[in-house]
Amino acid sequence: MEYRQLGASGLNVPVLSFGTATFGGGNEFFKAWGDTQLDEAKKLIDLCLDAGVNFFDTANVYSRGTSEEILGKALEGIARDRVLISTKVTFKTIMVHHACTSSNPAKTALNACKLIILMFTTCTALMVILRLKKRYTP
Repeated sequence: MEYRQLGASGLNVPVLSFGTATFGGGNEFFKAWGDTQLDEAKKLIDLCLDAGVNFFDTANVYSRGTSEEILGKALEGIARDRVLISTKVTFKTIMVHHACTSSNPAKTALNACKLIILMFTTCTALMVILRLKKRYTP
């Protein structure tokens, strides 16, 4: 597997990542992509790791957070230094996890990040990407 440095972070990441939008199939939109449940997710992750792919991408919007939950459970028992996870948080979808909700958007985003970190106790490196809608962007 070919690796590249991620910006100035010093972190080397594989050129390929495995997207988990199919994990969960939480509504009609995501079911059209797939309905991968835990047992199948574990098999897919094992195939990825065997092929050298250790970078997994998810988001709290995928099946209303179910994708993150399945990924976290599927990675249990895998050595922490073997995987890298990236996930995305947007203010529009933070409401997925009601425990994160606050009247302060920054606090809501921080709470969502804390919840994500708790879910992914199996990884050494976790990237949380905060997507904001620019108010004046056409």
